[in-house]
Amino acid sequence: MSSITLENVTKRYGSLTTVDKLNLDIQKEEFLAFLGPSGCGKTTTLRMIAGLTLPDDGAIHFGSRDVTFLPPYSRNAGIVFQSYALFPHMTIADNVAFGLQMRKIAKSDIGPQVTRALQLVQMEHLAGRMPHELSGGQQQRAALARAIVYEPDALLLDEPLSALDAKLRLEVRNELRALQKTLGLTTVFVTHDQDEAISVADRIAVMSGGRIEQVGTPTEIYERPANRFVAEFIGASNFLTGQDVGAGQFKLTSGQTVGFGHAGARAERGTISIRPEKIRLSESRNHDETGNGHGMDATVKSVIYRGALTEVLMNVGSEEITAHCQNFDTAGPKRFAPGDTVYAHWAPDAAVLL
Repeated sequence: MSSITLENVTKRYGSLTTVDKLNLDIQKEEFLAFLGPSGCGKTTTLRMIAGLTLPDDGAIHFGSRDVTFLPPYSRNAGIVFQSYALFPHMTIADNVAFGLQMRKIAKSDIGPQVTRALQLVQMEHLAGRMPHELSGGQQQRAALARAIVYEPDALLLDEPLSALDAKLRLEVRNELRALQKTLGLTTVFVTHDQDEAISVADRIAVMSGGRIEQVGTPTEIYERPANRFVAEFIGASNFLTGQDVGAGQFKLTSGQTVGFGHAGARAERGTISIRPEKIRLSESRNHDETGNGHGMDATVKSVIYRGALTEVLMNVGSEEITAHCQNFDTAGPKRFAPGDTVYAHWAPDAAVLL
């Protein structure tokens, strides 16, 4: 396996810059996810790592080897596409063997390697089937077997689960993560699905407009977003405007002062972000269970039962915030109703200054 380094990697199409001076170190055996909306440059970045697209500027290294302008077959990277790209006229075993044949592997070694790869993805019993005889999940597993059969230095995955239904996507996602850990593969995974990225990645690189907004572990990205874009793209969040008045205090436009625990990497000092599930509701400031005083008075606008949780929408001055209250019994929280004045509060480190 190999580490991957991107140094000032840039890609332009005419006057449009799709990837702009991107710098990133992907560690050996790490599972890194590129996450972002359509058009942010994540797939273009993956294609440059694979050698399918050449950068206009910058350099790409696999370990100490400069692969910037090497063709794909010289990079020893396994690639799995969204469309699977299996050869329709070949059996699954032949599809998996194809890469080994192109590498001039001895025929006596190809059979055992194909069998092992298919066993790793639980497909050995379907080796003689044709692609059209398989389900979408089975085709995806076959494509994965073909990518890992020759023990690549890196595994590159371009939204490989997006064509699967929700239940199958979860199943294959878990299998993919387990396989990556078993083989110790350096893996780069492109997705626009935040749940996928959070569930499988060691680190996430959140992209927007061809640039990386933040790189960190799933916990760091979710709990400590660097800016508003990251906070909005990863999960739900409340945003309250005002002014940083120092000493961990923030004065809202409503006039109330609340506390925050952390500041984003590029703080604008004008907004705080609080996740809905971090907010607790009490009847008044005197009923703050945490006793830390980090909170504000709010007026309930609506209460919506959503099964596992109840969503409480509130007004704070001219702004709105939402709290997600877990339903610990079948009735759910019924003590609040539209028009009620409540005290919305949170742990000191739950609010992030952006």
